[in-house]
Amino acid sequence: MMGNVIEHEGTVTRVEGDAITVSIERAAACEGCRARGACGNPADGTREIVVRQPGTRARVGERATVRVSGGRAARAVLLAYAIPSVLAIGTVAALSTLAGDVTAAIAALVAVAGYFCFLFFRRERLSREITFTIELP
Repeated sequence: MMGNVIEHEGTVTRVEGDAITVSIERAAACEGCRARGACGNPADGTREIVVRQPGTRARVGERATVRVSGGRAARAVLLAYAIPSVLAIGTVAALSTLAGDVTAAIAALVAVAGYFCFLFFRRERLSREITFTIELP
């Protein structure tokens, strides 16, 4: 990681026009972590990131560095983890005394599902705001 930029090394696995798919392996530090499944890292240790960067000539099997600015990454974490957590906890806290625990829990699930549906329908705009860049050797 350099300054306010997060970067990961990976391997190009697919090239389709200006869309380059890079497979990134989980860091060695994740192997001993008991919370590795809860943090969003996939169980098999690899994650695929699609980078749209016109004019970049990449070949399958080539090593690549994928970068995203720290501020953009923080926004992604906020949207994916922090807001749904606050929404769920807030819904349960607000409704548990009024409607009971079961109703509050169901309402929290519905609220979080609605939030993720909202994000799904705004995915095009979000993908323009949170962008990755790629550097090839």
